[in-house]
Amino acid sequence: MAITNGSTICFAKNPKLLVGNYLLDVIKCNEIEAMTVVPTILATISPDKCSQTFKYLEVGGEVLPNNLAYLWKNRLTKFFNSYGPTEVGVIVTNYNIIPEKSLVTFGSAVGTPRDHTSIYICDPITQELLSNKGEILIGGAGLARGYLNREDVTKERFIFHPILQKRLYRTGDQGCILED
Repeated sequence: MAITNGSTICFAKNPKLLVGNYLLDVIKCNEIEAMTVVPTILATISPDKCSQTFKYLEVGGEVLPNNLAYLWKNRLTKFFNSYGPTEVGVIVTNYNIIPEKSLVTFGSAVGTPRDHTSIYICDPITQELLSNKGEILIGGAGLARGYLNREDVTKERFIFHPILQKRLYRTGDQGCILED
């Protein structure tokens, strides 16, 4: 996405050490404005020690703890919590964490689907569509065909939903639909 938006991609000399003070040095020395990172790595740096050029942050790959969201939310211009498995193109939803929002759902709110993506909450046994807690099913343009040479797992995870009449991916993750 960086290249299509006219940005520069920065590669660290020692990517295995890209945590803590080394990560801060890379951000400062390269005047990095935006970063996509997992919460575990983000937790190794302090927002107070980041350069003033650093303004945009997207986290994903694991649950964003509320305390970590709180540390960063007032420091950034844009802050997104993202969700999505590899089987559907990695990032399928974004939640814009804005300072006015309550911290109650930051860590677990994954936001709304990106373009050409559909999210459903279903009973994992009956496949009945739900609005309360259930299994997250994902469909859309980024949906993989299945797993290479793993027909058994493909058949279990990539299903044709009888009610929606669509092919979907069963994530195994639990979720619910909120009013906002």
